[in-house]
Amino acid sequence: ELIDACKAIILDEVDVLLPPPTKSVRTSLDVDKKKSQERRRINMSKEQAERRDIAQKRKLAALKRKGDTDVTSGRAVSATERVLRAISLVTASPEQSPQILAGSATASRKTLDVLNKVLRNAENAGQANGGNDAMRKSQVKVIRPEVNESIAPANDDIVGDTNNPTIVEVASRAITVPSQVDHRYVSLSREEASSADAVMTAVAKATKFLQLKPQTTALLFVCGEFGRSKQNPSKPVANTKASPTKPKNKMSRNVQKKVLEAKKKAESMSGQPKSISARGACTKLASFGIDAQPLHVALGLEPNAAAADDQQESNNDSAGFLVTFEESARGLHLDDVDVVFVVGRPASAASYLHLAGRVGRCQTSEEGVTIRPGTVVSFCTKGGTKELEKWTKQIGGTAVEELVITS
Repeated sequence: ELIDACKAIILDEVDVLLPPPTKSVRTSLDVDKKKSQERRRINMSKEQAERRDIAQKRKLAALKRKGDTDVTSGRAVSATERVLRAISLVTASPEQSPQILAGSATASRKTLDVLNKVLRNAENAGQANGGNDAMRKSQVKVIRPEVNESIAPANDDIVGDTNNPTIVEVASRAITVPSQVDHRYVSLSREEASSADAVMTAVAKATKFLQLKPQTTALLFVCGEFGRSKQNPSKPVANTKASPTKPKNKMSRNVQKKVLEAKKKAESMSGQPKSISARGACTKLASFGIDAQPLHVALGLEPNAAAADDQQESNNDSAGFLVTFEESARGLHLDDVDVVFVVGRPASAASYLHLAGRVGRCQTSEEGVTIRPGTVVSFCTKGGTKELEKWTKQIGGTAVEELVITS
């Protein structure tokens, strides 16, 4: 009944909802170019080809257990594609066909191709089962904001109607950060940039230097090297590769070399910055007199929090300093956000676009819909500043300026 009454489908952050199969779930069934596979197989040894076949069968079996594969083709199917297939199965007239709206700040041509492919697969499945085929009448259309500019063209450029000098240009750039957003950075030494305590101290100083108003909200995103630890570098990875047909003495030397390299890598990574938890960052900021709390606590996503945390949450209702991780930036909207602090190196320019996009958002006022100004403050070394300037240009931001904080 819910699908039958559906009038519109909104796919927010479509590049995440419909990603290409990752390496962890990619199988030979997801690749159409069999020739390239055979070419790679020729360059493999017999043991490597056998291990690859076993790994692919294991991945496909895991997908079947989860129910994430197509029954007929065996191809990996995302949850979003299953919803679109269910909608295409509903018999309805073309006038009642639901409208699909998909969007993302970092959507690319590849995302559009994936979306069109998913819709075609959903329509084919629905048509095979006697469903609605109205969705396949046309492909997805790209909508970009229009830029109205009154330009007086030169005499050589006058074409067509010369009485109307207004030219409507379609922005060729993807979604960008508004010019009302200021990009700032705090320069740190290598030692300070690799120390969580030093970085959080710089955040506290920058907060006091900016003199945030009590009614505003500040967001702190923990990124990169300070983010969640995904692996334990102290434990060298054991060599599980099968022994190829090589002399035993030479193979023994190769194994010893790999073990030595793994130990050196573990020793070098032991000096890398330790990850910062959301509660740890809040505790560090509290030592400087700044009331902060994790974003998931502020949103009520931790119902089983301790009594002390509940008391702290009630005290921080008017603080508005929230701490979260880089992955939480997509689709996050909070009113009255004036400052975004970026601790650590973001994954890419696209990730920095999502981080900086938490400020400079639209708001309603007496003048109508306006853009609320904001500031993005990054903490990096002098070498990281060049990369930050490059990213800021890519997302259409203003020039990056240094934020000098007094000690």
